[in-house]
Amino acid sequence: MKEERDDWNYMAAQRLGSLINFLLRMIANTARTVRYYRSQPFSKLNAATSYTVDVDPDAAQANKNHQDVRSYVRQLNVIDNQRTLSQMSHRLEPRRP
Repeated sequence: MKEERDDWNYMAAQRLGSLINFLLRMIANTARTVRYYRSQPFSKLNAATSYTVDVDPDAAQANKNHQDVRSYVRQLNVIDNQRTLSQMSHRLEPRRP
């Protein structure tokens, strides 16, 4: 009985470790993505189409106009309704048959 409990605890610890590892990888990937996009020049066209142009990072910082960034951020809308998010997701990527 004790051996079964020890085996179960060991497996649970492994699963928890795997979950934590997965979450840390996701956080690291998100941080890399944010760092990349912060190094890109800001443009309303680029922001609207998710299209980026590789440019010298020093030039990218010079091209970001504070008012443009502020205006862009103020236009963002947060969708916190799970049903709406799911509907939008299915419209963009329909389920495969």
